[in-house]
Amino acid sequence: FYETMGPETNQLMMDTSAEVQKIAEVIRQRLGLDVKPFTIWESECTEFNNPNLTVDEVFRTAPAYRGFRAPFKKVKEGVYVPDFQNRYFTEDIPYGLAVWKGLGELTGVSTPTIDKILTWCQKVMEKEYVVNGKFVGKHVKETSAPQAYGIYDLKQLTGKRTTASL
Repeated sequence: FYETMGPETNQLMMDTSAEVQKIAEVIRQRLGLDVKPFTIWESECTEFNNPNLTVDEVFRTAPAYRGFRAPFKKVKEGVYVPDFQNRYFTEDIPYGLAVWKGLGELTGVSTPTIDKILTWCQKVMEKEYVVNGKFVGKHVKETSAPQAYGIYDLKQLTGKRTTASL
């Protein structure tokens, strides 16, 4: 799965990572929290020890990601379709990407790539997270994003006063 990602998927991952890093930088600046880049975190938290790789290189070469298969389910003999009820969708979207979308809105960071992915996923998952580019869909409450808990600014998120906006 990860070892065979093509250029379009690699670009999506790189663009998503760039958006996440912008969000993380705002959080670092405004709240003083240490939010590490994915490649550094991956290097520190797993047996994989090469923080100088790009995000797509980590996914293609780190031992922790080897052997993953694209989620398909058999509908009849010889016919398989994508399994949109697989944890890649049911967990990674509401407890991963949706959280970054929510944090993007709290920090004022634009997330066009995350929006593109969420918009596609919500269609196949029969969920609604993003409406007209805003994280206000009826299923936001099913995510772990701050908005699911009634948090709509960084002050609420931490209970602390934030520093000046960028």
